[in-house]
Amino acid sequence: MKRIMFRFLPIAFFLLSTAPAFSQEQDHSFTSNDWLVQTGIGFISNGFDGTMSVPPIDMSIERAISDNLAVGAYAGYAQYHDVIGQFNGDYGLDYGYMLIGISLSDHFNPDSPNLDLYGRVYLGYAIVSASSFGLGSENFGTQSDFATYGGFFGATYYLSHGFGLNGEVGYGNTAVIRVGLSFRL
Repeated sequence: MKRIMFRFLPIAFFLLSTAPAFSQEQDHSFTSNDWLVQTGIGFISNGFDGTMSVPPIDMSIERAISDNLAVGAYAGYAQYHDVIGQFNGDYGLDYGYMLIGISLSDHFNPDSPNLDLYGRVYLGYAIVSASSFGLGSENFGTQSDFATYGGFFGATYYLSHGFGLNGEVGYGNTAVIRVGLSFRL
């Protein structure tokens, strides 16, 4: 856990230290007391072999605590099917990956009231399950869980005051690249 915190702290420090440099004194796409809900679908696996049987999906909710910073919660899920070989048919492993966590975001707030640029770090908990298939009576299943962390850069373009399109790229999520919908409440 200490190792995770030592990796997490430099990212959080960087995001927090850049907040004053990007603040503006005008109407922004992100302001204090906003609630943000994001849903998305991911592309490019984040470390699993095989083909996606359930594409990476996720949802996050954030509460703005200032004109730049927000705290929130995150949940995501993905499932993969990995054929290892053939012996009287295919055999291999099915993986399920569930992630829950808390996040801290720094919203850069450019001059546009429709564009929201942000960086996000999170600390979370992952649950990975694996089960074999195609081995008959030799099939097995197992589950593992561990602490995890990650960081992302993203952008949301608001088509109206409460609805926008977003995209993220980063490490530690259920996918490396994610696109989705944003709702500002």
